[in-house]
Amino acid sequence: MNDVGAALRTNVPWRATEAGVELMFAAQISTANVEGQCHFQHEQVRNYTEYVDDWDKGGPK
Repeated sequence: MNDVGAALRTNVPWRATEAGVELMFAAQISTANVEGQCHFQHEQVRNYTEYVDDWDKGGPK
């Protein structure tokens, strides 16, 4: 949140990495159905610098 309560949103730089695995399975045993799902994810952003404009002083902070 910024100083007036608005959400901050920024695009992730191209050097960001993301990896994920998603597994789904289903089986029918006799009259019972068995289903499951599993999801793993890893995200990483390195060396990211954000510049914010300082409207009071007329330039970036």
